[in-house]
Amino acid sequence: MSDDDGPEATGRVGWHYRPERGLFGDPKPLHWQGVTHVFFQNSPGNGGFEAMRWAHVASRDLVHWERLPDALVPEPGGCDAYGCWTGSVVRVGDGFQLFYTGVGGPDGQRQTVCRAFSDDLVHWRRDPANPLLLPSAPFARGPRAAWRDPQVVRADDGYHLLLTADLEGAPAAVRGVLAHFRSPDLQRFEPRGVLYYPGDVHRCECPDLLRAGEHEVLLYSDFGVQVRRRSADGRFRVADPPQLDDFRFYAAKTTAAERRRLLFGFLFGRRAPAGPTGDSSPWEWGGVMALPREAEVAADGTLRVRPAPELAALRREALQLEPAPPAPHGGWHEEAAGAWTLTAGADGPASAEVAYGLVGRLPAEAELDVEVGLEAEGARRFGLLVGCDRGLTRGYALEVDLERGWLTLRRLLPETNPADLGLQRVALPTRRDDRRLRLRVFLDHSVLEAFVDDRVSLSGRLYDLGDEGDRWWGALARDGRLRLDAARAWRLSLQP
Repeated sequence: MSDDDGPEATGRVGWHYRPERGLFGDPKPLHWQGVTHVFFQNSPGNGGFEAMRWAHVASRDLVHWERLPDALVPEPGGCDAYGCWTGSVVRVGDGFQLFYTGVGGPDGQRQTVCRAFSDDLVHWRRDPANPLLLPSAPFARGPRAAWRDPQVVRADDGYHLLLTADLEGAPAAVRGVLAHFRSPDLQRFEPRGVLYYPGDVHRCECPDLLRAGEHEVLLYSDFGVQVRRRSADGRFRVADPPQLDDFRFYAAKTTAAERRRLLFGFLFGRRAPAGPTGDSSPWEWGGVMALPREAEVAADGTLRVRPAPELAALRREALQLEPAPPAPHGGWHEEAAGAWTLTAGADGPASAEVAYGLVGRLPAEAELDVEVGLEAEGARRFGLLVGCDRGLTRGYALEVDLERGWLTLRRLLPETNPADLGLQRVALPTRRDDRRLRLRVFLDHSVLEAFVDDRVSLSGRLYDLGDEGDRWWGALARDGRLRLDAARAWRLSLQP
């Protein structure tokens, strides 16, 4: 872990993996013989994207990560002299093949598909035939054209290779497409044209394809990780919900791990993370590894995501619940151990449209698990307070809006920040006859990762939490009654 507090810092973390030098980006996972390997984009020093390499970590428990030697670094004079960018790793026969983007010119120019081989996932040798694939029609072929992020997918008829590309002749703002090749043996590659053309972005980055029975789910990244489902007519259509997470969870890739599929992404950071101005400072590419997740294509074809169960090993102690209302308005009643009701808009002169209740103190590294009862006459807008002080002048709210179908991360601070308090937002799945909702939140200093019903997630960065000793978590309800059926919390740490 790294705690760099310099100008390039992305914000402090404890148990999230971040390299000691440079940032973490674009994970490429492969699970093999009980070990999960994650290759990632890393550029130590000031080389930027032109020094981008494939760094490598591995773990047996998805909690502790061991840094291994870099798999690839740019080769002077080669087709990757200006960067070894994203791709994928696949087991082939008795060895492994790594497909990557070779950048042959400055500023990302002359992108080609290249390959390397390994017998042990640690030592790699380039294919002397590199580059394997050059841009070809109907895709743009100029020196600045996108031709990157090769993703190899194993199938019954061999292999399929997906590529980030530009559609020749399309307007610059909407030229992003996914190119498609098929190969029986990863030696010959047959062009299949355009796999998917959304028509609303200039790039479709870091693709992946998940199959389960008759269902196919496509992932790619532009403003976040997009989710598309193969429909009956064979075309990919917008899924429900359309995104896996918010726009600063990026480059999601998956790997089969025994009887499940693990999903990895990275979380962006900001340039000036300290204090309230950090929430509005510019985002920077790269940051930390997001927590490992399980991805599942359900029987109805929807994609579900949930935290990997191995993360329970981070739990050190259950947190004491200290329910208390921070203000006189609103009803706050303890129904049973770990269960409360919070009512906003009740009768009385001091009643307000929004009611707050504090549940307990919040350490810098914590997990929250709350079940909400969805009553017919209950509040349709509610949420969790995260890292607030008793005066509600600092901290954040993770708010569920069932009427509009949104999960929003927003700041408190109405007195000192007149701008829009909303920071990040993701669409919720369409709900039907649900009587209960589960919210799980993982906090690691500046990192928040939240899950709703293990179906959708929202990840963000928090730079203005309450001070230690006056940092709380709790609940809010808007104009109605909120029933907290169960609430549990733990302090997390890598240290035993």
